[in-house]
Amino acid sequence: MTEDGTSVITALKPIDAAARRWSVEVNGTEVAKIGYERLTTLRLQRGTPWTAEIERAVTAAAAEDNLREYALRVLARHPCSRARMDDKLRRRGGDDATRAALLDDLERMGILDDPTLADSVVRSELTRQPAGQRLLEQKLIAKGIDRGEARRAVDDALDGRDPLSDALEAGTKKLRSLQRLPDVNTQRRRLYAFLARRGFDGDTCAEAVRRLIA
Repeated sequence: MTEDGTSVITALKPIDAAARRWSVEVNGTEVAKIGYERLTTLRLQRGTPWTAEIERAVTAAAAEDNLREYALRVLARHPCSRARMDDKLRRRGGDDATRAALLDDLERMGILDDPTLADSVVRSELTRQPAGQRLLEQKLIAKGIDRGEARRAVDDALDGRDPLSDALEAGTKKLRSLQRLPDVNTQRRRLYAFLARRGFDGDTCAEAVRRLIA
């Protein structure tokens, strides 16, 4: 604080070893944590008067940087769709404009990538067990992938695959656990229901059941 009582920035201290984040102190008290780029953009330095205008700018910058750090932590743990990330940022208090700008930036960086996420989810599911279009699209939509993008990813993944062959492969594995049932009709019903849950259409389910259970 100056002799006339004006508050000033008394210290700027790096928080991490890479000096990406800095602590801003006013009159010896920490008031915000902001990124180095913000620090230079706002031209903050020791002795800068802590005016109402500077306070608003630093507060806004700190809020945006905190959202960014949160988003990066989430994405470091697991991939996330744009829609799901937007929900998370909204719950953290981000306004519409701030969220949109941050999401766009993350997409430009390539760490928020719905097409790649959609392709990965579909490949993983098909590696685990054959599935039909309906189930695959449902899984993507549940993760916040746009319907159009979900359909594109599923169409690409299923291109060249025969739905009946996939249903027979999945059904053959399931049938092993159903053969202990003494009633053949019960086996058929349960196998059909299983294939339907795997996303195969009715005709494909019926034909697979017919071929697998005489």
